[in-house]
Order: sequence, then C-alpha cells, then structure tokens
Amino acid sequence: MRELRRSLADPVSEALLSSMWRDISALRRHRRQRALRFWRAAAVGASVFALAAFGVVGWRVLRPNPPGPLHLADGSLPSVLAYVHRRAQTPFLFEDGSTVVLGESTEVQVLGNDGRTFTSRLASGHARFHVEPEGPRHWTVECGLAAVEVVGTELVITRAASWLRVEVEHGVVLVRGEHVPDGVQRLTAGESIVVRAPPPVPPIATVVALSIQPDRAAEVAAVAGRRDDRTQPRWRDLARRGEFTEAYATLGPDGLAFEAENASVEDLLGLADVARLSGHPEQAVAPLERIVRNHSTDRAAGLAAFTLGRIEVDQLGRPLDAVQSFERAIALGVPHELVGDAVGRLAEAQARAGDCVSSRATVAANAQRFPAGNRVATLSALCESP
Repeated sequence: MRELRRSLADPVSEALLSSMWRDISALRRHRRQRALRFWRAAAVGASVFALAAFGVVGWRVLRPNPPGPLHLADGSLPSVLAYVHRRAQTPFLFEDGSTVVLGESTEVQVLGNDGRTFTSRLASGHARFHVEPEGPRHWTVECGLAAVEVVGTELVITRAASWLRVEVEHGVVLVRGEHVPDGVQRLTAGESIVVRAPPPVPPIATVVALSIQPDRAAEVAAVAGRRDDRTQPRWRDLARRGEFTEAYATLGPDGLAFEAENASVEDLLGLADVARLSGHPEQAVAPLERIVRNHSTDRAAGLAAFTLGRIEVDQLGRPLDAVQSFERAIALGVPHELVGDAVGRLAEAQARAGDCVSSRATVAANAQRFPAGNRVATLSALCESP
C-alpha cells in the first residue's frame, strides 16, 4: 500500500503548478491585449478611410464651381473697352471692384475671360488699371513689347509705337518679354520700367556693303554712286534714299517678281529690302531664296538666309521654315557680329516649332561662346520644363 501511494504521488508541486498557471494566464492576457490592439487599429484605419472617402466625395459634391467670366458692373460681358470723349473720363467698373480708365484714343481688347484669367491687349495709348487683390483671376495685359502680369495692384501702362512704360502705384507686377532686361522684371509700388523696341535692322544691302572687304566696299559705293534715274530704274534710287513704300509702289508685285528673275545679288538684296520694309514680307522671300540657292558662294548668301529666317518666324509665322533658314545662315556664314544672334534665333525658331529638345541642345552647345541672354525667358516660356 505504501508503494502504491508512493507511485501515485504527484511529482509536481503546488508551487510549480501555480507558477505554470500564472505563466499561462499571463500569456492569455497578452494574447487578448494584442488582439484588442489589432481590432482597435483596424477600427481606426477603417474610420480614417471612411473619412477620407467621404472627404473626396463630399468635396466633389460640395465644392463651389469656379467663377465664370468677369462681367462689368452693369452685367454685360466686356469685349472692347474704348475711350469715349467726356469731360471727365468715367472708369470701366467690373463686378469684382476692379476698374480700367482709358486715356484719349485708347482701346483695350479683351482676349480671354474666364474664371481664372482675364487677358487683354493694349494696342496703343494710356490706361490705368486697378485690380482688386486676392481675386480668383490672373490679369495679364499684352502690350506687344512685353506682357504685364497683374496680381492685385494699381498701375499705369503707356504704349507707343517703339516703347512701353509700366508704372506701379500699389502692389506687384511682373513684366515679361524678349526686350525686357533678363526677360522678366518684378516691379513694386513706386517702381517703373521703360521697354524699348530694338533699332530696326538696316537694309540688308547696306550691311553686306559694310561686311565685305574694303576694296569691294569702295567698288559697291562707286557703283551705287553712278546710279541715277536716267540710267537705272527709279525703284533703285528710291530704295537708296530709304523710300521703300514709294519704291514698292513704283514696282508693284508683278514688277518686283519680274525684276528678280535675272537680277544681280545686289539687286536681289535691294528688292528684298523694298518688299519687307514696305510691309510686304511675303514678297521678300523669293529674292532672298534666289540668293541662297543660286549664289551660295557669295558673301551675301549667309546674311540673306538670316534675314529670310527672321521674316519667316517674326512676320510669316513659319518657324519650321525659319529653322532651315537659320541653319543655312550659320552654315554659309554671316558677319561676325551676327553669329551669336543667328544661334539664338535658331534656338528660338526650334522652340516655336515645338522642337524643344533641339532648342535646348542648340543653347547648351553654344552656351559658352554665345550666351542666350535675354532669350532664356522666351525659350523657357515656349518650352516649359517637364
């Protein structure tokens, strides 16, 4: 019996059991707490997701629609703001509190008008703009030589044929343009800027005469001096005196084309000058192309190609053709003082043609010899960086 009791005796003490149960209870509590933390985190995550989803949907449903076009205070939509002769000029008042006051013989055309932008064009004259600050629209005034970007301010813009003046009385404006120093200027209250058009390019025949060797220049001058109304067509004499409109009227479009058929290089240059400087740039193309095609070894060929490129990109809106012309000008050779400009105009034509990769490559390849200078802002605007 004693052996039986000894064999049935539990070798595990109560202390050991208590310790084991305490360990098991602690493990269970740990598991319950971990599960509780998990479900709490899941609940928080679900709440955040639900709030985000509601926020997106709610914003789409509840957000206000952007404002529509800007109206005048009388409810009409502006298209042209024109000066009306009155003893005291009444401002044009807009529904957002902005005003425009025009000087005599001034007209402002509205180019774009929606909930985010109000773009106008000041062709000439004098205008005062007061734009209410913190409005939803970005105001821009196109002025030919530059564009004026307005953000809640009061300023005066005066535009003439060859210059532009911007004066800021309150606020801040940005003046952007190819002829603006560094391409863009920031003006604050009390500051002003005058942007001037570059001097007109001299007649190409004159540039050629100045760029050739001294002995040839004397020869050209001697030949030009022998021309008069008795021995030469009258258009040459008029062009020599800078009377290009009268020279074109003497020739007419048919006469200009006829003269170009068998003309010398000097006459082709003169005919191109007559056409482009009398306001007929399209008819300057044929004489210039004839020089480049038939007289490629002449010193005037590179300058003719350069002038052709300027006409194509600036006046005819044909940047792809201009790219080829500027490339030919650089290949044929232009006067030393025009090489940098030819490279810059090539990059600009490439950008205007939509080939921003080539435009950037042209600038990068010539950055050390011919810095892009004021063209950087223009090229950046044409080719927004990705």
